[in-house]
Amino acid sequence: MRILVTRPEADCEDMRRALTAAGHSVVISPLVTILSEPIPDIRADDIAALVITSQNALRALAGNPQLEHLTSVKTFVVGPRTFAMARELGFRHIIEGPGTGAELAELLKDHGLPADGRIVHLAGNKLAFNFAQAFSELGYRAETIRCYRSEPATGFTAEAEEAIRQGQVDLVTLLSPQTANTFVRLIKSTGLEVEARSLSYACISEATCKFLVDEGWSCTHVAAKPNNQEVLALVNRIAAQFQQ
Repeated sequence: MRILVTRPEADCEDMRRALTAAGHSVVISPLVTILSEPIPDIRADDIAALVITSQNALRALAGNPQLEHLTSVKTFVVGPRTFAMARELGFRHIIEGPGTGAELAELLKDHGLPADGRIVHLAGNKLAFNFAQAFSELGYRAETIRCYRSEPATGFTAEAEEAIRQGQVDLVTLLSPQTANTFVRLIKSTGLEVEARSLSYACISEATCKFLVDEGWSCTHVAAKPNNQEVLALVNRIAAQFQQ
């Protein structure tokens, strides 16, 4: 299949390699830019748990002088890729949770964290799940520390726009609600609504898919679990049906 990958630039290459290895052709057009931000003093001495739900938080932390003080803290992460990156950065007590923030929160509850310790969520400006609020309501000292932000693209790459216009894209991968929202906005601003209706979409979650459904674009598919591996598996299932 001819696939449009819309991931942030730092994540595009891994997905490109996986898709080309499976025999697909790939066009890249990052629809979100990730920008690291200065991290305030986290004070690691009284942290009961560190929560990291995105590799972007780890990228922001890499090279920060606070990193060496945090690697001994019990760290809860979402997904195998975030787990692997945390291990590469030297974190020693990593617990990999399920694919969503809400499911990870349930895992934290089961670990009997001390009520007098802090729970710190390193996050961006877009929160799919508010850990600080959820655990504060349970009586914990919980806070979100913002360490990166995501900014939507102002346009497709020239290659991607031309490929959509010429009918040279079969499938679009969308891995966040913000990316889907940006995709719809750019489709409208470039006058490509007719072309977009004929495309297939592989979405990481129902929340991501909703932006397409709201436009009446019916050929949408949602991964079994909200992670990269399941999105790639979904793409290959769609491709198998496409070839029949």
